[in-house]
Amino acid sequence: ESLATSTWCDYLIIWVMSWTTLLANPQWGLMSGFILTVFQLIYEYAHRSHLGSILSLVTSLKMASTAPSNIQIKSCALGGHLIGRGSAVQSALQKQFPNAEIKHSFACPLQFSIVTDGKEVLGGLAGTCTILQLLMCCTSAQTVARWAGEDACNSDRALGA
Repeated sequence: ESLATSTWCDYLIIWVMSWTTLLANPQWGLMSGFILTVFQLIYEYAHRSHLGSILSLVTSLKMASTAPSNIQIKSCALGGHLIGRGSAVQSALQKQFPNAEIKHSFACPLQFSIVTDGKEVLGGLAGTCTILQLLMCCTSAQTVARWAGEDACNSDRALGA
């Protein structure tokens, strides 16, 4: 991939910046371009960060002998609780691990983390990208639960670490 190539997202950002500058003022145009570029980078990071690890997560689940007994989910009030994306992940994890004790609590805005048996398997920037993916319908709660469950069974590494 070349850094010199432009995608339709880049053209969309330039278009929004131009119209915002014309209709409002240059400061609003620059701010809209910055915000859209940040969301574009988060979106690209979220999609590229898990591609290589999905295969290793699937194989680690097959080799795992124990399921987690305690799962703690922390999600933001709006996306995780009010809109229900964190609650959907909780339900999916409950179906995946019926014997596990699952707790769901509040966190800071755009924060999303999953801790299984004291080990964080999803958090930090990967957690923020995950909640944004859930809110933008780019991934499902079942997929996130599967990633977290597979990584919980893998004792070598964590998604957000």
